[in-house]
Amino acid sequence: MPNFVKHVTIKLMQSAIEILFIFPILLALTIYAYPNGQVLTVIAGLVGYYLVGILLSRFLRNKSNAIYVVISSIIGITASFIIGSFESFSVIYAIMASFSIFRGIRINKSNWMKQSPIPVFNLLLATYFVFNVLFLMSKSLYPYVGLLNIAGLFMIVVFLSLCSLDQLKGAFFKLGDKNHIPSTILKFNITSLIIILVLIIALSRFKPFWNSVIVLAKSVVLVIYSFFSNLSFNTNGNVQTDEIQMFGKKFSNNISILEVISNILRVAAIIGFAILTIYVIFKFIHKIAIWLSNKSEENIVKENTLGYVDEREILLKSPSNYWPNVKSFLHLFSKERSWKDLLTNRDKVRFIYRQKVLSFIKKGFGFKNSLTPNELAKELERVYKEDVSDLTSSYNKARYSCEDIEDIELEMLINRHKR
Repeated sequence: MPNFVKHVTIKLMQSAIEILFIFPILLALTIYAYPNGQVLTVIAGLVGYYLVGILLSRFLRNKSNAIYVVISSIIGITASFIIGSFESFSVIYAIMASFSIFRGIRINKSNWMKQSPIPVFNLLLATYFVFNVLFLMSKSLYPYVGLLNIAGLFMIVVFLSLCSLDQLKGAFFKLGDKNHIPSTILKFNITSLIIILVLIIALSRFKPFWNSVIVLAKSVVLVIYSFFSNLSFNTNGNVQTDEIQMFGKKFSNNISILEVISNILRVAAIIGFAILTIYVIFKFIHKIAIWLSNKSEENIVKENTLGYVDEREILLKSPSNYWPNVKSFLHLFSKERSWKDLLTNRDKVRFIYRQKVLSFIKKGFGFKNSLTPNELAKELERVYKEDVSDLTSSYNKARYSCEDIEDIELEMLINRHKR
């Protein structure tokens, strides 16, 4: 029993970081959708549903995500029928509860209690920005925006005063063998934060955008309705809507073709601006990451430096017919470094290795995650009669050892394998 209590306590402490990030987003959406109530219901339920997920993970081990999703949905929907006081809120409450339970089940198993403060500070900073939007959206909380900003500024000053440059780099990279929050959690949480903030601001507070969407939708409906009803257009291109009644509502405004085109352009421009904003933010974060890496006193290339993902993971996804399309779609947000950007011989060897294996995958080679580099070289020699043992030997040295890659060795690999 003590071990069980210890397990639950550790999981709750680990999930507290994620709760700090997700909680204000759910709360912000709830306040916007239901400003007159039901917020306390969501607050009370969020941590409880995380606990339910943690307990389920204790008894349901090594199950598929589909089973976890089904169980989470059943519990969330059941709870919404019991707690929800009206239908629309019940739907949102069921979604929030199901999501919280699922995250509680899938919470990362790493122990986060011996952290450098910087990764936690990243999530606290993200939470601060979300709370800023939340306070601006809520009429009851708006008067306290000043206090929130004072608290946020105090938090930033305190954390930065406690952190050295090496700890600051820990917000982006692994530092030796120190325990850290997995980079995927930081990356995807920050990505989700930016996208959700843009959507919240654009859809809930930017009234011209919302009005444009409404007018555009009405315009399309009226044009289709007029086509099937054989309505006539006047000479100025307006659709007479005085006698049109749909879904129990009467449209009494005249909407011109130019207004339809204007609203389409407005919506397209705003969406384009949102995408551009996200791109600029990601480029800015990328520049900071490069600057911090160049400030390092250690001349050691770490595994995740400058966005490197384990080669096996990248190559394993490559045989999929859908992966190139997905990769091109996400290229804006996950651009890899090109050859000219690589600074060390170790990075260049890893680049050549990955490109070489990708060239065989394009020829139809079925990459297996279980193969070691040496086993992969033997398999390629057997199938394609091509010797890549020199490349795999250099790759093992660059990837797993502390030995340096000489310029002569790199030049030979470039001449033989790089195209």
